[in-house]
Amino acid sequence: MEVLAEIVRNLLVIIIISSFLEMLLPEGNTRPFVRFAVGMFVLIAILTPSLHYLYDNVSFPLSAWDDSLQGYESEYIDHTGTRIQEQIKGQSDSLLQKKLEEQVSAVALLVPGVEDVQAELTLDQNGNPRRLDLIVQSSGSSATDGIRPVEVLAGAETENGRNKAEITSKMTKIITSLYGLEAGDIEIVFEGG
Repeated sequence: MEVLAEIVRNLLVIIIISSFLEMLLPEGNTRPFVRFAVGMFVLIAILTPSLHYLYDNVSFPLSAWDDSLQGYESEYIDHTGTRIQEQIKGQSDSLLQKKLEEQVSAVALLVPGVEDVQAELTLDQNGNPRRLDLIVQSSGSSATDGIRPVEVLAGAETENGRNKAEITSKMTKIITSLYGLEAGDIEIVFEGG
């Protein structure tokens, strides 16, 4: 009889509180969550006294909630946390480097006369770009099995040399203004002819 009285008392308290909360809440998206929470409290209010009545000598320990750090020392936890943090930072640095290399290659491809670009970026410890090496394949340097064009005017600057100088100048100007590198930190190598 005591169990039934306890269940009824708990249910009355929950119903009064939930009715008051429902009157205070505006119409909207929060009402279903409040009703769900009240339903959980009703289940707990019914099950707790019932379980104590049915299993009088049995205790129901909540070992997951009462778990303490008896088996672990704080040094072990600190060391493990530091190691995991370094792994995450290393992965993010390599991902950042790869994405920046792809971005620099895409920007360099916008320069007229450039067909392909491979970028190799070196970052400092803070993740800032420090050095950039570009391997450029220009439209004038297509591979022809080692056959080079014949120079007609000896001693004059070739058109290919002028194109490379223009491409180098434009790439350097774009990259220094976008990525904060100095012109001396950028090395551009032309592949092919």
